[in-house]
Amino acid sequence: MPFRPAGQWARFRRSVRAQCRLFPHAVAGTGRFLCPSGRAGLRRRGWRRRRPPDSHGGRRAQDSAGGAGRGVPCRLRGAAASGPPSAPAPARAWQCAALAVGPAGRQMSATRPRLAIVTMQFPVPSETFLSREILALGPSVEIAVHTLKGLHPRRERIAAEQGVDGVVTYPPFADKRRLWQAVRTFGMRRIMALARLAVTDRALPPSVRLRYLAALPSALLCALRIAEQRPDIVHAYWGHYPSLVLCLLAGRSPATRHTLGLSAYDLARAGSITREAARTSAAVFTLARANIGAVAELAAGSPVRVVHHGIDLAAYPPADALPAKDPLRIVTAGRLLGFKRFDLVLDAFALVLASRPEARLDLVGDGPERDALQRQAYRLGIADSVRFHGWLAPGALRDMLLDARMFLLLSQWERIPNVIKEAMAAGCVCISSHTPGMEEIICDGSDGYLVADPADSSAVAARMLAHLGKAETDPMQLRAAARIRAGFDVRRTVSGYLEVWLAP
Repeated sequence: MPFRPAGQWARFRRSVRAQCRLFPHAVAGTGRFLCPSGRAGLRRRGWRRRRPPDSHGGRRAQDSAGGAGRGVPCRLRGAAASGPPSAPAPARAWQCAALAVGPAGRQMSATRPRLAIVTMQFPVPSETFLSREILALGPSVEIAVHTLKGLHPRRERIAAEQGVDGVVTYPPFADKRRLWQAVRTFGMRRIMALARLAVTDRALPPSVRLRYLAALPSALLCALRIAEQRPDIVHAYWGHYPSLVLCLLAGRSPATRHTLGLSAYDLARAGSITREAARTSAAVFTLARANIGAVAELAAGSPVRVVHHGIDLAAYPPADALPAKDPLRIVTAGRLLGFKRFDLVLDAFALVLASRPEARLDLVGDGPERDALQRQAYRLGIADSVRFHGWLAPGALRDMLLDARMFLLLSQWERIPNVIKEAMAAGCVCISSHTPGMEEIICDGSDGYLVADPADSSAVAARMLAHLGKAETDPMQLRAAARIRAGFDVRRTVSGYLEVWLAP
């Protein structure tokens, strides 16, 4: 069917507005370039032309939290930079104050390569692995994180817990002057080509295509900021929506090296735009060998590098010095989403409790399924033995794992989750569903168990009962901790990145 912009763009524009809960700052910008009447629509919604900037060439950044020197979020406003798009923009107030998580006005070091990481949101409770990698990369490169979504409501607390409160982070902002500067910089032809690529990619469900469109204004602002800063390396940490930024930046600066990450849930949302971004990337990183086939198909001939996400082993005792554990304590953790199947964890624990009434289950994490899981615990009669903790700081979760005998994860779709590595490093007996790539971390029956059918609660409970209640250290615990130390150190992860980024 031929593409009809007049009708289809109008329908997509209405649908994008509904999708913009994910990218709330993008609503106005999306309407402006998806529809010729966007400018009039903005005026009807209350947008007015700003007064000319002050004599310094830009508006002063307004600190939304009242502490400009403490590295807190700023609302960024600024005038369009003068001069040709390829010329470096002068360092003005709205650029220096964009350091929303780092000290205001911090400058890039000339002695280390400058790395721009593009991700969805930073920091967030469920992506501690990114914080670990950034901290490990710190001595080697100068890092700035660019996000497509706004700051997390608990950003300050999360940043302090993960130790990244000094990392320079640029959140998106809705400024129509900057958005139109981005449109002029990258060209309407390229922008519309990306929009059409998203709309016509029938390999993706309609909701994902709409989210690509909703993310495009954020990607424009992010790409404009990166183009002005001219870093040495641009890395899209996820291969779905952040790949828009690489497509916009492609060919603008031959001295800048682009790389792309394709690892877990982003594989399900990767399509033509991801393939276009991979085509101009120096390498595509993935976290599991099991992903190589799917990633190579999307990589468009670019080299694929397997770099396992590692953990900070300095925070865990050696395998031969594990502390004494509570023999009847079980832990499970993750975002409380349907595909994580925590309901199966509760079903298996109910069977364990019938034989071991002293056993207890700690469920760490939060999400939309929490209320349903709590009702299920009451219905099964195990509510007194199950504790819902919500999100915990990484240190608190680590202490819990060091005290627990067992860790249980029966998710439907995972790619070597980091929480399994943390549990194994802490000396837990791990029972996991056999999802792609899990055999790269757990050797079934040796240092953990891989369950082919997690819905078989009796089989899962039998595995659990075989190890619960023992006072002495289980040999499986020692082998699990040793396996993580041998292959999943975050320093090895960083080395894999730097081999590509710093190659001549």
